[in-house]
Amino acid sequence: MLSDGVAPADVYPVLSTPEGLDRAIKRLEALKPNVAVWWTSGAQSAQLLKDGEADLVVTWNGRAQTVKADGGAADYTFKGSVIGTDCLAVPKGAPNKEAAMKLIAAMTQPARVAKLTDFIAYGPVNPAGYEGGLIPEDRLKTLATAPENAGTSVFSNSEWWVRNGEAAQKAFDEMMAR
Repeated sequence: MLSDGVAPADVYPVLSTPEGLDRAIKRLEALKPNVAVWWTSGAQSAQLLKDGEADLVVTWNGRAQTVKADGGAADYTFKGSVIGTDCLAVPKGAPNKEAAMKLIAAMTQPARVAKLTDFIAYGPVNPAGYEGGLIPEDRLKTLATAPENAGTSVFSNSEWWVRNGEAAQKAFDEMMAR
């Protein structure tokens, strides 16, 4: 959608229109002849970068940063990126709900989530991890959700994917079969 001129903030509103998914699939179909590999695992995407088999790879920034840190001829940008989000949850009726909530609270303390960025280039799950200089300036450049990087990104919309994921996968598979 971004490569078809849709602004990051408008991607999901456009996808939610009756013609949105068709538009996205048509754009992918137009790009398809220029795609050498439709990778199927994160390890494969990193290997493509490491081996220099592709001029451009869409992958997770943590994978790209690892290749770069290992001396691979790779660099990356967050412009036009898609940021996936996750959550921590305790199932309704869990027998140890109070302990589970305490664990989540402990795991998501700003200092702890900031420390995780020492080991992988994924941003903290708690935005407070970005406050108070807990993450060194040079590392901020490697994190998709750092305030300086997220402005041109699309945040994945889990509600859209719950409602439309099966149809999107079917449309993609049909396009790939043509």
